[in-house]
Amino acid sequence: MSATVDRLLTLARLESAETLVIGDVDIGLIAGEVVDRFHDWAAQTEHRLVLRLCEPTRFAGDASAIREALRNLIENAVRHTPPGTEVYIEVGPAGSILVEDDGPGLATESGTLLQPFKKGSASGDGAGLGLAIVRQAVELHRGKLVIGRSSRGGAKFAVTLPNPHPGLEC
Repeated sequence: MSATVDRLLTLARLESAETLVIGDVDIGLIAGEVVDRFHDWAAQTEHRLVLRLCEPTRFAGDASAIREALRNLIENAVRHTPPGTEVYIEVGPAGSILVEDDGPGLATESGTLLQPFKKGSASGDGAGLGLAIVRQAVELHRGKLVIGRSSRGGAKFAVTLPNPHPGLEC
């Protein structure tokens, strides 16, 4: 219940944001922190998280929104793939994020997954808020989210965030 309330609050905060708190963000650093946070939990479920950084990883954006998007993409990949699955996270250059896995892929139409309370399957944990949070974080940055099948066989989530302040690009 606590996790659901936390996600509802995060989604509400992102939906009510009129402007982002734009700053110089190192997406590589954020991704490393998120992967470290989930490493033990993923290992307990026999998942392996693989992080690849492609320079430059610096970007002008909202660190909190980017952290939430990454957190939800990685957590969903672990939750919705079978044990033994590898989850690949690639960030950079600049505002690009890719999360893909070698699991079975998506069973539900991708557009439906982005709506609050819509889940990919009736079973499993969660309230169906994670991808709605990702969608909102991407929209706030006026970015693009592409959902599809990974060349590894599983799901693929590709985020492109335009840099609102080109002078901050590496």
